[in-house]
Amino acid sequence: SDGYFDATQTFVVGADSDIASFADLAGKNVAVKNATAGADFANSLKDQYGFTVTTFEDSPTMYQDVLLGNSAACVEDTPIMAASIKEGDLALKIPAGMESEGAPYGFAIMNKSNQELLDMFNAGLKNIKANGKYEEILNKYLK
Repeated sequence: SDGYFDATQTFVVGADSDIASFADLAGKNVAVKNATAGADFANSLKDQYGFTVTTFEDSPTMYQDVLLGNSAACVEDTPIMAASIKEGDLALKIPAGMESEGAPYGFAIMNKSNQELLDMFNAGLKNIKANGKYEEILNKYLK
């Protein structure tokens, strides 16, 4: 489908951490989930900034590693982290300037015979963007 949200990956640190840049991670460990965009982002920066990467199978274990102090940061989808932090579920924070470039989310249509469904989705997306409902949803859940 047409892209409906430009998602970024972000480094996340403990709420009381003084890490404010990639350079602050030198000599430290960064937790990532296996085979994710976040892992790719961290691995693309590890040599330049001198940190190591440890892989986990799921988000809760990765977050716990940061909360326990074993890793200085983890990398996760920005909207997921922003929502979890906003809801007060995690004692973590997102330092400014530690995000990846955005990549659009889309609605996957696996069957080529579903062109009508794809067209309906794209038309609906265009409509809610035009009438302000899209921005209302983003503000409620992601900002």
